[in-house]
Amino acid sequence: MSTLVSQASAHSVLLERYPDIARSVAFDDIRTTARRIDFGKQFFMAAGVPIIPCPPRQPVHTVAEAYQSAADCAGEYIHTVQEYTRKSGADGFVMPDTKRAQRTIVKANDDYEGDVSRVCDIHRSTITISKPDQYRKLSALLSPANNRSVVRFEDGFASPDKDGGLRRILANVAMSNGHITEVQVRHAVMEKAYDKTATLWRDIRAMRARLETAGEGSMSNAQIEALAKSLNHKEQKRLNLHEVAAKKMAGVVIDRSFYLVEGFPVMVTYDRYTKEHAAVVPDITSGRYVTDNRFLPLVSDADKNVQSVARDVFISRSWAIVSSPAAKACVHVM
Repeated sequence: MSTLVSQASAHSVLLERYPDIARSVAFDDIRTTARRIDFGKQFFMAAGVPIIPCPPRQPVHTVAEAYQSAADCAGEYIHTVQEYTRKSGADGFVMPDTKRAQRTIVKANDDYEGDVSRVCDIHRSTITISKPDQYRKLSALLSPANNRSVVRFEDGFASPDKDGGLRRILANVAMSNGHITEVQVRHAVMEKAYDKTATLWRDIRAMRARLETAGEGSMSNAQIEALAKSLNHKEQKRLNLHEVAAKKMAGVVIDRSFYLVEGFPVMVTYDRYTKEHAAVVPDITSGRYVTDNRFLPLVSDADKNVQSVARDVFISRSWAIVSSPAAKACVHVM
């Protein structure tokens, strides 16, 4: 691996040390790391995205403070979304009314153990696209590697949401006063499917809530069984509608394959629109994924120890490497 690495910079020297760092992480360390990762959640390995994600938080702690902060940046948020839409040539955007305070409280309690600072979609919008070039321009505009205001970026076009199969970009963007907003990007065909499944989603949420309290004696076993069966039917119907829409987005999606090269994790992406390959790897100096195409020939080099692996293996290996003592020592030296 080191034969392809230039000696010109400290970063290049660090890249040379990657194989040693990779080998210093024992299999037991990887298993221990994997146990700490909730693979039921989404992980998106795009350049600029943190390897070990940290959930975004509002710079406030109460509902009143959150809504005052949101009010102070309302105009800035509208302008920001308008600019993303204009610069990408997107079809347009939809900006719902500000999330109601009661809904924010419910979401905080249901999803974040009452932590209001974790609710980051009081201001939210959806930008609609229909062409591959629009997707790529918006991805670039919302990438943390290019936009310091973006505190979270999830490219779900390649990795569908595990709860319903919805494909979208989800970004949290901080305004100048620190208030965190949400910007979604959806393909037009997925947006049409979402219009059909929005009612299903509301029913699913209500049915899940009923099942959570069913054990308290409010329902008989027969009622619980019937409700669970109905819930499963609605969840499957929603998933099927989203999967049908996803097949119509094939030209937009970027393919991803995962490898271990001499024990080092490498993700190879293929852009069906530009016909280009790229390599994305964990960078221990920044704690983020970076693009480094010097790894591309290594993946196809038969003389190297290359292993095709599952996405989960790539993630757990990346976590283990950046948190390993060898990596921390190397960063300290550099």
